[in-house]
Amino acid sequence: MTPYRDTSWSPLFASFPPDCVPPADSFTEPDAPLQRLLNVVLLDMTKRGFGIRWTPDAPDARFVVFRDGERLAEENPSPALAAAFFGRLRELSGLRQPPPEVGRITLLLGESRSAVFAVHARLAGERERVIVSPLRGVDAPRPLPNEANDVTRLLRALEEARVDDDDAKLERVLEGARRLKSRMGAQLAAEAALALGHLAFHEGSDARPRYEESLAHARQSDPWSVAAALECLAGVEAEGGRDPREAFATLFAHLDAAFGASDPVTLGWKSDVVARMVEVDPAIGTTEWRRLRPMFVAVFGEDDLTVTTLDAP
Repeated sequence: MTPYRDTSWSPLFASFPPDCVPPADSFTEPDAPLQRLLNVVLLDMTKRGFGIRWTPDAPDARFVVFRDGERLAEENPSPALAAAFFGRLRELSGLRQPPPEVGRITLLLGESRSAVFAVHARLAGERERVIVSPLRGVDAPRPLPNEANDVTRLLRALEEARVDDDDAKLERVLEGARRLKSRMGAQLAAEAALALGHLAFHEGSDARPRYEESLAHARQSDPWSVAAALECLAGVEAEGGRDPREAFATLFAHLDAAFGASDPVTLGWKSDVVARMVEVDPAIGTTEWRRLRPMFVAVFGEDDLTVTTLDAP
């Protein structure tokens, strides 16, 4: 396993403030050093308000640190660390192949605080890019004290059902989540309904009722879950022939209101949607990209994979 303090990292990551480093016994898994490193990076992102843009493909693996459109540092980790770090990032955020896709990571900081991060993955040809950004002002839902065991069980069942595409198990998770009274229950119900919608969509069935139920639960949970449900509903409408600009307008307005129009989360999410528009209707997609491009470049730079891909004739 790559050492926790990998010498290929620049001073920005080689000298974390001591209070950012979790205790050595916080994790007991075989890859505890990797897990600690990932947690330290996320905690430091929370403290200093920066995001990261990760291009994991060897031999050009890069780890760009940015804040408010300014590039703070660029890391070139060893291939072993790049592969391991990216794999764990994908696992924790729930991303599945193939991109583009949006996931999230939640860190619980004590009994009352939390930090939530959006993870955007994009694929262009054989190259992949991941952007990790803090969700400012978003607090992770927590179970009520008497729900903790049920939530743990449902979370495990939800992940298993997603991996296996098991609609019967997803139905049981959804039913169990509906009985919970906390925001955590609403989040679980939103995710289970969303997964059932995905299965229905790929089977050629009507996914709209599932996505609408997911949205209803999400409104009782958190703005990230609302955005995920709105994107799926908009996708169904666009597939049905509605102008994609109209179909995704509600999602875009929600992202602007929830996270801010110039926030990396908003811009990353919008860029993924615009890339889909380009594939479906090049004229509409190109127009929307020209509108979004100045704000996107101001945050992520001209060399981002999205820019080089969508700028291509």
